[in-house]
Amino acid sequence: MPEKKRIRKSREERINEIIAAATKIFIEEGYSELSLRRIAKDINVRLSTIQYYFESKKSLLNTMLKAKIDSYNSKLADFQSKEHKPEKQLSNYVRFLIDDNTERDTCCFFTQFWAIGFQDEGNLALLSHTYGGHTESLAQLIQNVFPERNKLDCLQRATIMSCMMEGAVAHVGYGLPIRPEFEGLSDRLHKEVMRIALQD
Repeated sequence: MPEKKRIRKSREERINEIIAAATKIFIEEGYSELSLRRIAKDINVRLSTIQYYFESKKSLLNTMLKAKIDSYNSKLADFQSKEHKPEKQLSNYVRFLIDDNTERDTCCFFTQFWAIGFQDEGNLALLSHTYGGHTESLAQLIQNVFPERNKLDCLQRATIMSCMMEGAVAHVGYGLPIRPEFEGLSDRLHKEVMRIALQD
């Protein structure tokens, strides 16, 4: 079979193409199947092209994760632009995070990320940094509701909230059997998570 003709793309287009291909492999086949050579094959470019943008699998993972976090930050900014009441902003974002647990790509991406997080110090640092930023965003939303609260209290509340929402993946995540006793659980979870944020 003749080789497909390679298409010249801008730097931004090529990086986005690489990240999209890498994320697809990461989600569908796991971290062990992710390699620069595999991505080059999937998008029909030379390995040297991938290496020009990403010197290692680790640097690619960093960029993949940044792209994922940027998408959450964008969603949060969207909520904030549409709603002026701080408590409603927090509530909307919490609801989004809970519902996001049922999305296939979210569940597959983050369960893979958790799995590799404890394999070496570099991945562990990346895991810690990522969730540190996540809880700081939640903490800031809480502090917007209660400006008088100290930052540490808001951060601890946000961390507890994150634990509750992330842990829900094991019970109501994508692909799990729908248990009748869990009907309405996401509403209950939303209520309990908000209670942690709002209680005295």
